[in-house]
Amino acid sequence: MFLISKNKNALRAFKFFLNELNVHENGIYEYFLNNGYKLIWTSIKPSDNLTLYRNGFVIGKNDFLQPYNVKPYEEKNKITDIDLHPLLNSCYIRNDKDGIGVH
Repeated sequence: MFLISKNKNALRAFKFFLNELNVHENGIYEYFLNNGYKLIWTSIKPSDNLTLYRNGFVIGKNDFLQPYNVKPYEEKNKITDIDLHPLLNSCYIRNDKDGIGVH
């Protein structure tokens, strides 16, 4: 589960949604993006991986064999170097000098 927001109360709202969904969160992680945005993420189901790249993030699995992890994976390469399979339930967030983009 993730939220991208500029709102100063975003973390409080995120925790409210978690409580309303009545799910167990495995730690909440916050990352600052360009233009004052923040990514807030937690893993609540096996497809909720987060992979950190030098210039962005993948939310969901990178490939079908990537194991479930409640903590973010870290990669040294750039997000533009990856190719997500179209059947994966994943998205990527590019965070570079041009701004942010959710794909």
